[in-house]
Amino acid sequence: MNLIKNMKQLSKIDKKILAELDTNSRQSFSQIAKRIKTSKEVVRYHFENLQKNRILKNCYALIDTYKLGYLIHAVWIKFRNLNLSIEQKIVEKLKSTKNVGVVIKLYGKWDLVICVWAKNIIEFNDNYKIITQDFHQFIKEQLVTVELNCTYKSLDFLYKSIIPPVKIGDKLEIIEIDKIDTEIIRQLARNSRTNSTELAPKLKLTPNAVLERIKRLEKKGVIAAYKINIDYEILGFMHHRIFLKTNNSQIAIKRIMEYLKRIPCVISIMNYSSYADIEFRICVRDTREIHELLTDLRNRFENDIQEYDSIMFLESFDLLNFLPI
Repeated sequence: MNLIKNMKQLSKIDKKILAELDTNSRQSFSQIAKRIKTSKEVVRYHFENLQKNRILKNCYALIDTYKLGYLIHAVWIKFRNLNLSIEQKIVEKLKSTKNVGVVIKLYGKWDLVICVWAKNIIEFNDNYKIITQDFHQFIKEQLVTVELNCTYKSLDFLYKSIIPPVKIGDKLEIIEIDKIDTEIIRQLARNSRTNSTELAPKLKLTPNAVLERIKRLEKKGVIAAYKINIDYEILGFMHHRIFLKTNNSQIAIKRIMEYLKRIPCVISIMNYSSYADIEFRICVRDTREIHELLTDLRNRFENDIQEYDSIMFLESFDLLNFLPI
């Protein structure tokens, strides 16, 4: 995609609306209108335009799968003897697989990354064999990493509005949920703006009963936040993942992660159990910004960072499944 030719612009009110949605994407148009001092109709108009222009891809509930006993396994794949037709078939299979939550096309050392949910390494291995059984002959190399936790930051590089970060992970729990809770989570993970009145007939409950269940899931931390998914490229940004290998000092890792939280272009920070100690995602206008960021990190933490690597996101396919059940 030609970034300059396809780049779209955000108005001041677009940025205000996105900031509100990033804070809580379940807010009604009336609630957003009151907070940014405009009318409900204006909010609706801009919201629909953001969707129409493919800037706002979707609104979703961020599910803390660790509270349901699931770990996130990120698998980095390098292919061989692969043509476009085969690649499309592989992506379509991955998108339709229950335990796969994210599928992203990359540029650099790896061609594709997929996130697979599993309760343990044995379950992951069994699932991964099934997932890749139709195309394992095309896999040249693969790397499995386990995400210990993830901090989701606000998109303040877009709208200059700092929102408290949301962290999931660190500790596995087994919070019991029933079939109704599961369906509520599934619906909100797909579209966080689905209200209790819309959900009620599907679940054969009253809207108030649905609302009470949602509040209970929020209180337990199963639903961690309500966020938005933006097409950064269409706004002229490059989307990269940076991997840092450190001296393995927990104090150093904590210091680096705290520093990354203060950098506007950093949109999420992960702590890994293998390959790299820290991985973080950034959105920048050009490679110069990446170079400046990494130079600054090396200077600040010269005794802590041993090496780094980066990968560019080419395409994030229309899949964001935060519910592996």
